[in-house]
Amino acid sequence: MSTPNPFPNTEKLPPDIDLYMLPETARDLVRAVGLAVAIELVASLGGTRISAKKIERGFSRAVANQFRSFFWDGEVEVPRCLSALRAAHARMILADEKSGVGNKELALKYGYTERGIRKLRAREHNKRFKARQMELFPGDPRQIDMF
Repeated sequence: MSTPNPFPNTEKLPPDIDLYMLPETARDLVRAVGLAVAIELVASLGGTRISAKKIERGFSRAVANQFRSFFWDGEVEVPRCLSALRAAHARMILADEKSGVGNKELALKYGYTERGIRKLRAREHNKRFKARQMELFPGDPRQIDMF
């Protein structure tokens, strides 16, 4: 039984997803079949092993050939990439929030709760606050956490 996709709007991920946050296998998938197909593979088959035959059943023969040229006929473990997908989702949510969309609309659009949206916004606010504090008071970053 497959687990449900925790990111329902994966097809709307920004094209500037942080590739450095992806595991090495995911970066290899991006190099082999491109970012759009790699995101689709991670969303639909993350956590499983795939081969060119399995890709050919779900995608085009051209994509399977690209996969085969990079990985030969071996199987590849497709990572779930949760941290990179969460970061991309957070950027999308914060971009919508900056354009004036409310918490309720964001929660409904992205499959979160309103409380989850508030917590995400608070985390991002705290990150920006700490970064500004470090600019004002350069030195040991542990000292910022004392306050």
